Amino acid sequence: MDPVAAMNFLNALALDLERGDVQLPSFPDAVMKIRDALQREDCEIAEIVKLVNLEPVLTSRLVQTANSAFHNPTGRAIPDLNAAVMRLGLQEVKNRAVAFAVEQLFAAEQNTTLAAPLGVLWKQSVGTAAAAAILAEDCHGVDVGQAYLAGLLHDIGKLYMLQKSIEFPAAEVDLAARCDDDSWHPQVGRSIAESWGFSDDILDTMDAHEHIGDNPNQQPALVDVIIAAERVVTQTDAIAEQDWQHISLRRLQLDQSRYQELQPMIEERTQEELRALGGAG
Repeated sequence: MDPVAAMNFLNALALDLERGDVQLPSFPDAVMKIRDALQREDCEIAEIVKLVNLEPVLTSRLVQTANSAFHNPTGRAIPDLNAAVMRLGLQEVKNRAVAFAVEQLFAAEQNTTLAAPLGVLWKQSVGTAAAAAILAEDCHGVDVGQAYLAGLLHDIGKLYMLQKSIEFPAAEVDLAARCDDDSWHPQVGRSIAESWGFSDDILDTMDAHEHIGDNPNQQPALVDVIIAAERVVTQTDAIAEQDWQHISLRRLQLDQSRYQELQPMIEERTQEELRALGGAG
């Protein structure tokens, strides 16, 4: 590799952060309106249905999701958006809208050099979201919807870094290695999520290791769920013994035995999410 070009790449990232100029395309307008509407206490289903109808692909996805095995264990199919929103609930509609928007960001990049790493990153993001949701359900102390969104957004900084790397082809640095630098992508991801208006709880999961504290006996928080989810997704074959002693896994009481019980559910949820969200990347 060209070390000078690689350093130029990192310097450009630092300059973007310093200027507050870390930007990915904005979420679709309909998604932002859905999210804003759902933050109001007087939000009604009819309003959400009207907003969702502005995005035909999202409309189709919500009906498909409502009829999936995960959300429809009885097998009773529903025909329209209104019924889908009723079945899923408003929080799940919000989750699906944000997931749809993130998928569009991954799918929008047309550079063929990025196709493979983006595909891997997308599947990892969906897997982290699925694992976070399962772990949140298991620990009963963290909102499942927030866990899903935080998991999906956790590596958004890597998406930016991959796209930025196109400007520095002379660096000849492996694309995956570029975005795996833990000293960079958390800062980048936090800056992006902040520009999109996500809550502090979500923002803190971007650089989660700075917010975990040092008390292994405190109640698990969203950052603990995301740290644990990332670990079980990125190390699916075997998690090192020392990883089970990580403070976040201890708070969640997630040991090897419990993980083996949860793993089939995580894998099933991941596959269900990938079918529902499509093949971005």
